[in-house]
Amino acid sequence: MFLGECINGNNGNQYSVVRLLKSGGQAEAAVGRNIQDGKDYFIKRLLNIKFVHRFILSGECRLFEESRRRIYSSINSLSLPGGSCTYIVDFFRDKTFYYVVSDLITGIPFNPYQIAQSMDLQSRLQLFRIIVYSFLPLESFGIIHGDVKPENILLKKKDKHFVSKLIDFESSFFYNSPPPPGDIVGTEPYYSPEILLYNLGKDTDSAVVLSPKSDIFSLGILLFEMLAGYYPGRNGKYASEMALEGVPFNYPDNWSVPLKRLVSSMLALKPDLRPSVLETVELLKAIPDESTIKGIPDPVIFIERISKELALIHIYSFDFNESFRYALDSSSFVDYSTPVSIEDDDVHLHVQINKDGETRIIEKVVSVSDHRTKKVSRPIIHISDGVVSIDNKCDAQTFYTTDGTKPTKNSTLYTAPFIMKDGVVKAFSRKLGWLPSDVTIVNCHSKIKMS
Repeated sequence: MFLGECINGNNGNQYSVVRLLKSGGQAEAAVGRNIQDGKDYFIKRLLNIKFVHRFILSGECRLFEESRRRIYSSINSLSLPGGSCTYIVDFFRDKTFYYVVSDLITGIPFNPYQIAQSMDLQSRLQLFRIIVYSFLPLESFGIIHGDVKPENILLKKKDKHFVSKLIDFESSFFYNSPPPPGDIVGTEPYYSPEILLYNLGKDTDSAVVLSPKSDIFSLGILLFEMLAGYYPGRNGKYASEMALEGVPFNYPDNWSVPLKRLVSSMLALKPDLRPSVLETVELLKAIPDESTIKGIPDPVIFIERISKELALIHIYSFDFNESFRYALDSSSFVDYSTPVSIEDDDVHLHVQINKDGETRIIEKVVSVSDHRTKKVSRPIIHISDGVVSIDNKCDAQTFYTTDGTKPTKNSTLYTAPFIMKDGVVKAFSRKLGWLPSDVTIVNCHSKIKMS
């Protein structure tokens, strides 16, 4: 997909690509604006299957279309307001590609490693109960998500609590009705043992045991990561491979017996030994409080990129007794209540965290640009008879100082030649989406022509 591309959906709907998102090998992702209603949606172009007109392959495509529509129809029945699943707006084929359009959900991606460092044990277990409970509707309908991983779980703050939203159902299937072996396009580190075997074609009989318990194994991996701060695999083996080979998992020494028992049951080789969704929730509730994190933990800072020139800063806390104030660059602190917009790279964000009369400040550099590889060329400083002029390239902005300090984007913006008979000029150039240039330093006195 490319910016401005027009994609034809069902019922006369047309989607114009307004923002490209990170894509993987199986799909391209973007934000598409519906030309009819003017709303933005999440749109995904599937790359693992294409429509062709030859009879056999087109027949396969018809089966694919039927299975996807059946799954998406069931998902939408679980996507009522406040539900845990994203709503599928459209599924269609345009030319040779298939597309899935869903509601554009803004939330913070579930990051188990970040949460492991910023929440006490009970807070983590409470949050994970919310995540596990969001799988109950899928389990009730006999639907296997098939691609449970941190990126497919979004957390949204509502009033004084969090909700979990599940996204990306392109690998989902019904209990006892899996796709052909090799077509469950999940994420291998989070596979269950039975899905791994089935996908490899080594145990196609395992189709009868591909059930929502496969998602429980994946959730067990996420719980391990969130509690331990690292992935449970070792010696280059994934968790599913360890389970198949009978290699025991190494649990941290400071875990309680009930905690080890819970994670061990979720990572059991045999699906019938794993707990159900509700059983997992109850077991999580029974874990004793062994919190060790003291003081004020770091909040979650999430950057939502709206366009190439605009991003929103979200500041979240999983502790509802905390409040925040923030400042950008050299501005004054103000209360944080809604996402903060930025329109530049390398913005210095200062967050003041207040809890129970204690206060501390953290600093973070944030940018509109998601990824920068090109670097702006160093500016060239010319001095003739005390007149200083600066050349730059790449249509960049140049900032300079004359007092010996290092220039920043808050220094004087160069717009025209200026007179300076003595001292040092320091300048650098910057451009949105590019890495800033190195600093050029010139001693004016040595460059002045003597008459």
